[in-house]
Amino acid sequence: MSPTFKPTPIDAYIVKLMLNKAKGLPIEIIDEVLDYAEYWPSHTVEVNFGEDTPEVVRGKTGFRDDAPEDKFILRTPPLALRKRGGLPLHRMPLEPKMLAGEWSSEDFLAKSKSPVSASSNHPCRRIVFTLVSHDQGWGGRTNDEEDNGPYSHSWTWFEAGLERFARNEGDEYPSIALDNAVTVYPETEWDDNAGTGSFRFTLNGHDERKIQANITADNEYTTHVVAWDYRDDTDPRTDRDGIAKLQYWGRGIATESGNFVRNLRIGDMVTVWAKARFPAWSNNIASVKVEVFWAI
Repeated sequence: MSPTFKPTPIDAYIVKLMLNKAKGLPIEIIDEVLDYAEYWPSHTVEVNFGEDTPEVVRGKTGFRDDAPEDKFILRTPPLALRKRGGLPLHRMPLEPKMLAGEWSSEDFLAKSKSPVSASSNHPCRRIVFTLVSHDQGWGGRTNDEEDNGPYSHSWTWFEAGLERFARNEGDEYPSIALDNAVTVYPETEWDDNAGTGSFRFTLNGHDERKIQANITADNEYTTHVVAWDYRDDTDPRTDRDGIAKLQYWGRGIATESGNFVRNLRIGDMVTVWAKARFPAWSNNIASVKVEVFWAI
């Protein structure tokens, strides 16, 4: 099987010019054609630990309160911007800090030489997560008749986060250096008196950002491929069938609303956090890959 062709930003831009010049199509129609064809550029970032030497995230115990039960795994490059020098290291976590101000799409595009239209402030179209992992391989099962599905009572999972470049007082143009990035999700709790902050992690998986749980009590590696699309429209408030499906497959009940994808801005970076809760639970991670697709 031949590999899937993945257009670059320049490829997509040239196709738009060709359709406009050869067919005289208005830009709105061209955008719909390319979206229908899913002719989108993409960024891909991946980390491989290996099945024999996995990254392990463990739930806390009373004897090991420093266990990193919420662990940063990777970040994607800034959305819709050119890959070039100055991009942040994909494995380095950020320290909690406040987002003082934000840059507009025009600010980013003026400096990036990207062909993305400045009118497209939310160009993301799809995010594909590929996760290879398993839990500790035992425990967690019950005989309750309401426990349906292989992910029932799973306490190891993966969650998406978001980072954004801050606009600080005195800045004249945006910089995509890591020092200028701020974590939006997970949220930061700020102690005004101490002048320090800490990330707020929930006990359970976040409804809108829980990517995937591990199969409960299974020590075999499983590959999960999870796609979030801008056209997703499952309403977690009313779509009971949709919620039941997502719960059955170990995903956040609001992750098919499409909101996370549609709300991403130019320059945003998607992050992945690995999770484990309670003593003896462990998230054993062989690899994580994230592909982010956007429209030109």
